[in-house]
Amino acid sequence: RSSTHSVSPMNSIALPPERAGASSMKDTDRGTAGGMSLSTGSESHSSIYKEKEKKRLSSKSRTKSSNQLRSALTSRLTRDGLRTSRGGERATVSRLSAMDVSDDGEWRAFPTKEDVHRPWPTFDFTEDPDHPPSMSFGLNARGYNVEVGRVGVEENMEIYGDAGRRFYKEWFLEREHLNLGGRSETMGTVIISCLVLEGRALEQGRSLAVIVRTRVPTVRVILRAGSKFTLSAKSCTRLVAKRFPYLQNVSFKDVDSPDMRQCLVDYEAHDVCVNFKFGVVYCLPGQTCEDDMFGNNVYSDRFSQFLDFLGSRIQLDGWDKFRGGLDVRNGSTGEESVYRSFHGYEVMFHVAPLLPYHKDDVQQLERKRHIGNDVVVIVFYDDPDCTSQFNPEAINSNVNQVFMVVRPVCGPDGLHFHLNIAQKTGVPFYNPYLSHPPLISPTFEGREFFFRKAINAEKAAFTAPVYRDRMDRSRFKLLESYIAMQAAAAKK
Repeated sequence: RSSTHSVSPMNSIALPPERAGASSMKDTDRGTAGGMSLSTGSESHSSIYKEKEKKRLSSKSRTKSSNQLRSALTSRLTRDGLRTSRGGERATVSRLSAMDVSDDGEWRAFPTKEDVHRPWPTFDFTEDPDHPPSMSFGLNARGYNVEVGRVGVEENMEIYGDAGRRFYKEWFLEREHLNLGGRSETMGTVIISCLVLEGRALEQGRSLAVIVRTRVPTVRVILRAGSKFTLSAKSCTRLVAKRFPYLQNVSFKDVDSPDMRQCLVDYEAHDVCVNFKFGVVYCLPGQTCEDDMFGNNVYSDRFSQFLDFLGSRIQLDGWDKFRGGLDVRNGSTGEESVYRSFHGYEVMFHVAPLLPYHKDDVQQLERKRHIGNDVVVIVFYDDPDCTSQFNPEAINSNVNQVFMVVRPVCGPDGLHFHLNIAQKTGVPFYNPYLSHPPLISPTFEGREFFFRKAINAEKAAFTAPVYRDRMDRSRFKLLESYIAMQAAAAKK
């Protein structure tokens, strides 16, 4: 039970080789200039050595001064909430903490939904024939990609796409900007938004913040524009076309209007997820079908402690925050639920025992209706002694992609939660990764880890082909409808 294994990803994308940040240094100490005689005239070995040493010290001094300048700039930008790896500027927008610089020197928002299509990191897990990984720690998940913990994992608590939240609404909407629309042969309908930023660092002049919306995930960049740049459709499209070659032949038109701005705010709310709903199932040892699990009404104190770990009990009647599809007026989905606000995200839990129970309904369709439509399902397997195993195939749903299987562990220092994760083929692994042993403590640190893992689980699931293609089609239809609406309004 103390060993840790995981099934090798069946269909996960391999992590690309890391770019080595190799630094090159001019070799000033290797040989002398061709044709120079060491014994000619008044030159000697000593004078040549002194000249070389003088050049070396001069070069070292310049490098040190450059490093000091870069360090001071980076420190100031970090203090101001703007990070950069080389060069940079302090924008007039006060909190552009989402900005970083790309490989070609241009600014971009990172991470953003653009990174949905990047290769997701994974591990080369080692299998032990004496302990089949898919059967470890009370989790029977053959046919699933399984993460059960690994020794020596590198901690990374980043939430994917966290910096790109509500970018248009927060930075563009109340400022002077342009909204331009057009059609690309390869990407279909395109709508871009452009906002001029005044640069203050290193006298770099103005920059242009750009949001590019197509059928694929939204791209956000900041392009250096020069001190004489003016906000116009012609200048913006010229600069954007240099950065995005597939937009070079697009004939953009001004589509800005109050209605279009509201549509773009709604589009961003659709495209950038800040609200999550997770299913929570209470499972007893020996229960192997979803009817038995959804039929549980009585639960242990251990499960109550776990619900307290997840969030606060709230009364649904009159609830005015994110409701996750629950009824907050008529009580048709129960009287209470569990909710948590986490770093700007809102999370509502569909807790099976708290949803309505109908004695005559063997399948408990009211409970399955909610939990069966949750991408991430948390299964509390109330089996501290690990006498049996949970099989994710027991819950039949095409929507459920990730199962976070929690088992209570009672130790001398109180209750902990043992976590294993099973995800369907096509869902990549994601951080923060489980360490060995994969125990979550009911503390602030444990909660931070658990919620970041759950949020990234849903974001990773949306990169699976079954969701990615659907979301691309949805974005395409929305952009098409916005342009059609604007054209109809212009004819009136």
